[in-house]
Amino acid sequence: MAGTRTGSGPCGRAAARGPCSVPGQAAVLTAVLGRPVGTRDLTPDEARMFLRTVWGFDDTRADDALAGMRYVRDGGNALVTEDVPRVLGRPARSFRQWAEDHQGAFRAA
Repeated sequence: MAGTRTGSGPCGRAAARGPCSVPGQAAVLTAVLGRPVGTRDLTPDEARMFLRTVWGFDDTRADDALAGMRYVRDGGNALVTEDVPRVLGRPARSFRQWAEDHQGAFRAA
């Protein structure tokens, strides 16, 4: 997907997403790393406060980020396509394969 970053790739013509939910990703990381990795639901007010105090978002940017998160939560991003294999020219890897290949980065954290 490097071409996407440079502007020479499939920007606007391909979607890079997969079938694994955030809680599903946490479960995979728990198995791969051998330690608990969890998620915690935040209320909209808690999430807004986090975005403002930790990431320095102003109200408008925080509201926009929350709208995007609601879109994903409500299934708006629940689409698996053949775009990644088409763009890469090889089969997409599973989140588990990716996590296993990059577990050192998680262990250092």
